[in-house]
Amino acid sequence: MYTGRGPSADALHMGHCIPFIFTQWLQRVFDVPLVIQITDDEKYIYKPEIELDGPKGSIAMGRQNVKDILAFGFNPDKTFIFSDVEYIGHMYQNVIRV
Repeated sequence: MYTGRGPSADALHMGHCIPFIFTQWLQRVFDVPLVIQITDDEKYIYKPEIELDGPKGSIAMGRQNVKDILAFGFNPDKTFIFSDVEYIGHMYQNVIRV
């Protein structure tokens, strides 16, 4: 399965949580692998007022969101969570700034 999150706040609210609750249930019932993409690059590009890697930036918000997502109890052996900016590589931060 595949899902994701565009970080826009330090914490998830109920509207963000419902898809993750459902996805966790699907993973548990069907015993399937899951990929969760944190689209911090997209959030930075389309909301330029958000810093990229500052304390309130899209990368920092994404990290906070991952902590919340992990609390839903996904199977750690079958779950891969990645940040676009960090997974693509350090040079990518410079690319999206340009």
